[in-house]
Amino acid sequence: RNKALIAHAFQDCVARTFYKKIMMAIEDTGMNTIVLAGGVAANSAIRSLFKEEFTETKGYQLYIPSLQYCTDNAAMIASAGYFLSQEKHKQDKSELEVFARVWAPLKFHNENYEETYQNPE
Repeated sequence: RNKALIAHAFQDCVARTFYKKIMMAIEDTGMNTIVLAGGVAANSAIRSLFKEEFTETKGYQLYIPSLQYCTDNAAMIASAGYFLSQEKHKQDKSELEVFARVWAPLKFHNENYEETYQNPE
């Protein structure tokens, strides 16, 4: 029972935080159209909250695809990466180079190390 309560509280907190972030974006941009898509759009708490809060009578346009189209594509991307790495390995036996670009500042912290990484621009 406690695990279920903790999970419910966590889900509720995530949904409310997501809602607040969207409201801040709306205030900053003046836009009133919201598209809830991807894996996060499959979450019932988020779907319910958004349907309740972002109504046409409140001046919003909310678009949420049916659940069958709300999937997380991480598995697809991982699979594509695997097959690409296998093909690269067959072609020239070189190591696969992976590049990642961080779009937001990251802060790393533990008791012995603290550094803020800023994106090189």
